[in-house]
Amino acid sequence: MTKNNFKDIRIIIGKRIKETRLNMNLTQEELAEKVNIDPKFVSHLERGVGFPSLETFIKLAEALKVSLDSLITIDKNNKFKYNKEDNKNLAKMQMLFLSLTDKQQKYFIKTIKEFKSSVK
Repeated sequence: MTKNNFKDIRIIIGKRIKETRLNMNLTQEELAEKVNIDPKFVSHLERGVGFPSLETFIKLAEALKVSLDSLITIDKNNKFKYNKEDNKNLAKMQMLFLSLTDKQQKYFIKTIKEFKSSVK
């Protein structure tokens, strides 16, 4: 991977972090507080100037209530596989899911799998 490719990836991931943060109606300061980092570092990340450690990256994903792969998965055109509306819906579903008991979560997953297999 060349230096320029890595910079492009940092920019793409930074945009994804910003998009997800805005979808959650969080300021850079609020996100920084949740992750225990400096707000300036959030700005650097979102602009592709900086790149987080693995530990910070995990904390970012947790604070944004998304999976790591949703922040980094891109297609062959350097586009994220989820658009803004998809991300809003996924965030809503994830928040709902996390509010369920373990038993409810298992039932929810089973129901979604059954629904998916019945609608082809």
